[in-house]
Amino acid sequence: MKVVALAALLPLLAVVGSEKPTAVTLPALKLTTKEGKTVDLATMRGKPLVLVTTSATCPVCRKYGPALASFSKSVKNANVVFVNPMANESQAEIAQMVKNAGLSAPYLLDPSQKLARALGTRTTSEVFVFDSKLTLRYRGAFDDQYHVTGTKPKPTQNYVIDALAAVAKGNTVKVAKTEAPGCVLDLSPEPVQEKVVYTRDIAKIVNEKCITCHRDGGGGPFALSTYESIKGRSGMMKHVLSNKLMPPWFADDKPSKDSKWKDEKALTPEQLATFTKWFETGMALGDPKDLPKAPKFDTNWHIGPPDIKIQIPAPISVAPDGVMPYQYRTVSAEVPVDRYIQSMEIRPTDPTVVHHVLVFLDTPEREKMNRAQREFQELNDAKSFFAGYVPGQTYVVYPPGFAKHLPKGSKFRFQIHYTPNGKATKDQVTLGLKYATEPVKNEVRTNAMLRFNFAIPPHAEKHEVVAENRIGVDGYLMAFMPHMHVRGTAARYELQEKGEFQRLLNIPRYDFNWQLRYELKEPIRITPTDRMRFTAWYDNSKNNVANPDPSATVRWGDQTFEEMMLGYFEYYTPLAEPILFR
Repeated sequence: MKVVALAALLPLLAVVGSEKPTAVTLPALKLTTKEGKTVDLATMRGKPLVLVTTSATCPVCRKYGPALASFSKSVKNANVVFVNPMANESQAEIAQMVKNAGLSAPYLLDPSQKLARALGTRTTSEVFVFDSKLTLRYRGAFDDQYHVTGTKPKPTQNYVIDALAAVAKGNTVKVAKTEAPGCVLDLSPEPVQEKVVYTRDIAKIVNEKCITCHRDGGGGPFALSTYESIKGRSGMMKHVLSNKLMPPWFADDKPSKDSKWKDEKALTPEQLATFTKWFETGMALGDPKDLPKAPKFDTNWHIGPPDIKIQIPAPISVAPDGVMPYQYRTVSAEVPVDRYIQSMEIRPTDPTVVHHVLVFLDTPEREKMNRAQREFQELNDAKSFFAGYVPGQTYVVYPPGFAKHLPKGSKFRFQIHYTPNGKATKDQVTLGLKYATEPVKNEVRTNAMLRFNFAIPPHAEKHEVVAENRIGVDGYLMAFMPHMHVRGTAARYELQEKGEFQRLLNIPRYDFNWQLRYELKEPIRITPTDRMRFTAWYDNSKNNVANPDPSATVRWGDQTFEEMMLGYFEYYTPLAEPILFR
């Protein structure tokens, strides 16, 4: 590890601006204090956090010591911790610096630089200010007093103090990013095993991230269940992995074991490095005794045998070419009593021609509606559905105690979008449902942010459409499912709390072919007065290879040559009392 004094380089002067820091959430890492106590950063959630990067041997850090000690003692409504990312500093050097400066806040050691790499720390004096949800709000210098090239008698800009005050009030941090004077950190890549082999290192990554689709009977075009099948496609795998085309995952959060997303499909940097090392070192097989057991899959239903199956009455013929309008089928099923559904799965007989399926409920109350009420309800159907099937997401299983309500007497209305692929075929869709077997404490629902009245101009390269409204929901956000057609290129969800919008999910490279469900590990509390913003961007230019007609003005429509703007989100509301319909 190298630490270079900036006096030997170009001076890093503080550059002040309103530019926001790179969107990042504090990773849930466990670090050790200088006394040997383990501290879990995830427990810092609940009030703001000031994380100070420091070094026992950097001259600038030593100068800042007394000021930082005084600051950490004066802070009442936030956590302050010091982190030392230096593997080459002795315990004696650290103890002496802590004593001289009078540092009393927790002093954590990060010799492996896991935290420094996760945050992209640049110097030994960089300070990070996180809000109560551990989302980064400021990064940079503590103040403007000390520089490599000079020292002011006292600071004229108190960046960290000002940022912390803004965060505490729920306001925007005016100066959100500066350069930090200090000693430059050399963040070397996390080491990969010298010898990477298939049986010990590669197979477990494939089992975790690839085999769900790339197996016999899976949705992938070929299986990756053996050493030979992977080695024979190494060139293509190297290409899709390095360009992040596979596994399909488009959230811009840095993939990690401590991701905020459940079942995140993207490879972590460590997994990608392992694959790269294997490709570069000859793709050795390894000891067969080290081969992990491959996961087992139900060849019939991912959710297990359904309690009830709802199949459309007859197969639907799909022509080999052309455009096929949406197909609608309503199915009556035996729903004699109210039920709660914990898992659901949609299975076509020919998935190669099915782009998506949405299932809506026609309840007995809907049957009594007049024409105007029914038309209004159909508009609302675009915002909410009971079950769905899209590329990359064909089933869902909710945790125990969570379920969707199925009213008695409901009918199932299928909306099926077929995309002919060159061969005449027939398809018959079936919906499988499994009842909740434990008392339901939380009812799951689906809603959406949407805009019907938009027009994408001809040849527009980055046309923005925004939907913003009060949520009107008292509950917890669970998941996000953005939906656009072939001109859609990017999407973003934001939640407004205390006057400021916080980013929930950013998708800088939306892919129509993979409309994923992004499920949070930890739900986010929402209230009826919170506002949500969904922003979608569209490319109607000739540079979009999927664009059917750059000269067209594009509006809302069912077909893929038209567009949609739907920011689906899934949430749950706690029930007054646990319920289990039998």
